Amino acid sequence: SGVAPTDDSFTIIAPGNSDIDQDGPALVGDPDMGFSGLRHFGPALIHHMQLKIRSGTSTQNFMMVDSPGMIDSPITRQSIVDSGVSSIDRGYEFEGAVRWFAERADVILMFFDPDKPGTTGETLSILTNSLSGLDHKLYIILNKADQFNKIHDFARAYGSLCWNLSKVIPRKDLPRIYTMCLPQTNGRRPGGGPATTAPPSYMESDSASASGYEGLDGASGGSGG
Repeated sequence: SGVAPTDDSFTIIAPGNSDIDQDGPALVGDPDMGFSGLRHFGPALIHHMQLKIRSGTSTQNFMMVDSPGMIDSPITRQSIVDSGVSSIDRGYEFEGAVRWFAERADVILMFFDPDKPGTTGETLSILTNSLSGLDHKLYIILNKADQFNKIHDFARAYGSLCWNLSKVIPRKDLPRIYTMCLPQTNGRRPGGGPATTAPPSYMESDSASASGYEGLDGASGGSGG
């Protein structure tokens, strides 16, 4: 959840001997890949899927699914129930597709951006429907913690996320919320951009914990990356 999504496809990333890109119909039609069960969602979903095989990865035994960023439009849960349609803007059953991937994933990472740690629209429906009963492998992550210049800005975003989650997660205690940030190299971000003020040590500790699961992402919702 966060800024407007820039990618509306389910992207499957896997290691291989060479770099290969494959479209949705070819991916679903390959019996060795194991995605034929998605046919019943229809061509709209299939044409919003892609496979990216990449060489040179440090880990070979994994497959990661990057889901489309969720659309947190100003709608209510009741309006979704009344209309009977949860995928008006997508053309296919988004909740069902996420559930299909989530049930088969080893680990689910759900990312929230600090500028919009909300649980409205699709985020609400995914948490309450698609990921229901999968708490044992769901990890909630406040992403891009290095964007905060002051600790009270982090506390405000973290508190907002906790408050929003408390209204949709039916349990006494909230699950642990991890944080992630880009490591700094000589005062600069990877890729050459300037780095902001380093996050506090406890944020770095949470970031390390979350990073251990990054390569096992099975069906994450969020800003698409």
